[in-house]
Amino acid sequence: MIRAIILGVVAVLVFLSAFFAINAPDFWWHLANGEQTLSNRALHFADPFSYTTEGRSYPPTQWLFEIVSFAIVSAAGLGGAIIAKAILLALLFVVMGRTLFRNGADPFSVLALLLAGLIVTRFRFVIRPDLVTFMCVAIVWSVLYDYRRGRIDRLRWLPALFLVWVQFHSGALFGILVMGSIWVGEAIAARLLPSREGLDAPARNRLLKWTAISLFVTFLNPIHVKYISFALGHVQDFAKFAIQELRPIDWNRDPLQMIFLIAALVLAVRAARRDPVVLLTLLPVALVTFRSVRLMPIFVVLALPVMADAFQVPKGRGRTTPRVIAAVASFFFIAYSVRALDPGASQGLYQFGTGINRQLAPVAGADAIARLDPEGNLFNSNIYGGYLISRFQGERPVFTDGRSQLHEPTLRYIANHTWREIIAKYDIGHCLIDHKWAEPRLPGNEMSLVWWDDTSMLYISRDECDRRDLPMYTVPFPVLSGGDVLERIDPGRAEQELRRAIREAPRSVLPRIHLAAILGSTDRDEEGAGVLSKALEFEPWRGDVMINRGYLLARSGDRRAAIESLRDGLRRERKDGRAWGSLGRLLSEESDNDGAARALKRAVRIAPENQAFLLDLGLVYERQGKTDRAQDTYRSVVQRFPDSREAQRRLERLSGREP
Repeated sequence: MIRAIILGVVAVLVFLSAFFAINAPDFWWHLANGEQTLSNRALHFADPFSYTTEGRSYPPTQWLFEIVSFAIVSAAGLGGAIIAKAILLALLFVVMGRTLFRNGADPFSVLALLLAGLIVTRFRFVIRPDLVTFMCVAIVWSVLYDYRRGRIDRLRWLPALFLVWVQFHSGALFGILVMGSIWVGEAIAARLLPSREGLDAPARNRLLKWTAISLFVTFLNPIHVKYISFALGHVQDFAKFAIQELRPIDWNRDPLQMIFLIAALVLAVRAARRDPVVLLTLLPVALVTFRSVRLMPIFVVLALPVMADAFQVPKGRGRTTPRVIAAVASFFFIAYSVRALDPGASQGLYQFGTGINRQLAPVAGADAIARLDPEGNLFNSNIYGGYLISRFQGERPVFTDGRSQLHEPTLRYIANHTWREIIAKYDIGHCLIDHKWAEPRLPGNEMSLVWWDDTSMLYISRDECDRRDLPMYTVPFPVLSGGDVLERIDPGRAEQELRRAIREAPRSVLPRIHLAAILGSTDRDEEGAGVLSKALEFEPWRGDVMINRGYLLARSGDRRAAIESLRDGLRRERKDGRAWGSLGRLLSEESDNDGAARALKRAVRIAPENQAFLLDLGLVYERQGKTDRAQDTYRSVVQRFPDSREAQRRLERLSGREP
């Protein structure tokens, strides 16, 4: 019963964690490929969607995933695809959990390990053919564990699995590598450790036979044996400078993944005392994962049973310690998983529900292109290519998309050339680019900004803008911070253009943030706070917007509303010292000296160089009747800032020396 409860709880958590709006840029060109395959009743071996590929081939290694995805979306919409993804991932964790239980793992250990796996793999809970590989690797690993424990009949089903698997994703090669590594490990262990109870020679030969059959079956795909070189290319250095998911894992960006990797390897070494074979399988996968973070889920699938083996205690010994450790870890991981459901924890990248995540899909930008119908070739940010392919179905060919092996020459060219050279080489007439990509290199005099929102900016050639009399933006708000812009522009002109941007992209938040700054600079604080309240209707997780609204409400005189807004914002932006300081002052003005002291002490810890926070804290101590603490605070100000006359004056007053 306890096993069913644990698997059910984890499955529900995984389902909820995976139930978010589509944020995988590649999903869209998979949909377009599926639609074209069904429409033409034939697979296509060359890219039909990009004008920069110059006839380069791109093999249909994921054709079945694309057809199935298009069929699901056609029948049940995008919500159906999201639900199917969440169900598949929930089943994946059930399969992993059953493998752990069949190997004798303690229930608390299973819960802790599955939740740890959930946390470090959630970033790959996107609709991609990789999901099929994750599930199939888990099935193969489960079959191999059973086979090594005497259930020899299950291997015969693997060729059928591989036959289907290779039509979904070239990651079927991982399954072959896992089977082969077990055979190699058992052969080495039999020679070096003859007293160890492992697979005997007939069992090893049977494993080798089914591995060879499974490998042969994988050749029954549209490109046959060439899929091996295609699969290996994805773990090489192709375009890692541009495709973030192919980057190596590191401490700064992936601390939890790095901790899990190291912990898994340490536990694998411990488990290797009883079973050294699995360590030989895990080490190569760990090395590849260090080179490409996208492979983390495969490592987790393989690592969890090994880690569970390390947790096991021989019979006759107490099991209290492992249970306590696992229970504490489970509580921590449950709390972390629940928090992960909040889109604020990921800056909105995981928006609970169905539909399209507009931060990664330029829905409104594509609408603007369709409305303005600009001439010439399109230049687009790499992450936008997939959606534009799906949206325009080849009628407006894209510049690049997420297929790094296909577009590597193009990506390398644009990384090393100027805008003028790029525009001339590819005869570009309009650009749809994201803000981050544009910051270091704007199109300049060749292009004019005609539309923008939170996600993207549309530039059209200046010649076409002049010829068609298209309205252009002159204030560079999309890529420059509000403070920088306010120092150099006319507020009236800026307000006019920002209101236009909001009219043309009504769900935008960024122009509303800038407009509120303009309104605040012209003493229209209450109106600015209202603009930010509207922005929060579209992105309710934005702590920075809540904090800025609090500032404007405070300046307008509505202290209570300002306190509430600042508190809401600081729940998400906990390291904003200025906001803590402002909250402390407002609470002090409302005679909540205890709350003011807590907020100001937080502000001092975050920004100890700000003497205003210390002075305010000293004043709050005075109001609380804590004269000694107030004096100590003022002395610390004098020590840090010897020129602070205000701190010296307050010290003299408290010591009775002020006239």
